[in-house]
Amino acid sequence: MKEGSEAHNEVSRDAMVALLLKVPFGSGGEFSYSVEPLGLREFNLVEAFLLKNGCQLGDLLDERGGGIVREMGGLGVRVIRLMDRMVLLERLLRRWQDGCGLWVRTRTDDCYPQILLSRLGLSSPPVIYGVGNQDLMQEIGVAISGPRHADAETTSFACHTGEAWAKAGVPLVSGFAKGVDHDATMTALVAGGRACGVVTHGLVSIHKDLALSRFMKENRLLLITPFNPEPGFNKGLLMARNLIIYALSHCAVIAGFGENALRFSNERTRTRASGTWQGAKAQLDRNKKSVLGIPGKFSIPVYLRKAVGNGLMDELVREGAMYLRDDMSSSLIRRLVEGRMVTEIRRDSNFEMLKKLHVPACYGVQGALDFGH
Repeated sequence: MKEGSEAHNEVSRDAMVALLLKVPFGSGGEFSYSVEPLGLREFNLVEAFLLKNGCQLGDLLDERGGGIVREMGGLGVRVIRLMDRMVLLERLLRRWQDGCGLWVRTRTDDCYPQILLSRLGLSSPPVIYGVGNQDLMQEIGVAISGPRHADAETTSFACHTGEAWAKAGVPLVSGFAKGVDHDATMTALVAGGRACGVVTHGLVSIHKDLALSRFMKENRLLLITPFNPEPGFNKGLLMARNLIIYALSHCAVIAGFGENALRFSNERTRTRASGTWQGAKAQLDRNKKSVLGIPGKFSIPVYLRKAVGNGLMDELVREGAMYLRDDMSSSLIRRLVEGRMVTEIRRDSNFEMLKKLHVPACYGVQGALDFGH
């Protein structure tokens, strides 16, 4: 049996196939390849077809699996061509593992985050790349989100929140982006807490940060991505990243919004609102759909820092978000963890609907939320 980091980084047969089918191997040079990798829907079709015929993804490495997938016609031919990239993949994996200790997990691996499978179903990412303590993937944390360029008050709130969660022993989940995400996460780690960062890029170079390496060696930091770990920043991935952040969390705390969101004044500018605002709005939409039993939709409370209240905040409250009544006191943290957050919401015609939206029974938190005064 393999031990230590070697066993931690071992790639299963299913993971090898998932990588062959999903990873573009870069856009040129040593790891380039001409066949277009499978999209999520195509990948799900292939996986379902194999299961229907008594096979797993890993069986594509054998002759029987290859014979079965040929029955899928054009898509099957493309799968066979993608499977021919094994030599390139092995070289790429050696570079990832030897260079930064990166590991790879797929939906069929036991250590894949069960909460993602439960909440997202077939929308869950087929492949997750990570660096750090992968056991943190099995713990549900609390998400924090905010602008990259924050004012002093927002930064102070983020740092106070990170420290409070660290003392409460609850993992902090964020996008680990510059600004609020980074400040809250680093404060939590320095205070002895744990954190999970869901990043969009640069995972293969993260080992060069000595400060982060320290927290990883102490098993208190996990950085993951469902995207190719090599390319640079891609703004188009932010919403997909936000989905993973929310899905890994009991609830979300919004520290503030960026300048684009604060300039919101009409329907036209709404589409240019900050990623933080868009992420919160998307989760509130999922909350509503989860009540209707729509697959892949889940509900978690979204809380807003009251100090940043404005027209945008009021709109999110109308959609089901809730203002925090006070700062991150120990008693407030206990209520959040137990699922009984005290909030300030007007008792209007939407009150009963909002109350239903925020009973978190579907994700293992006991009790209903305590609304009102």
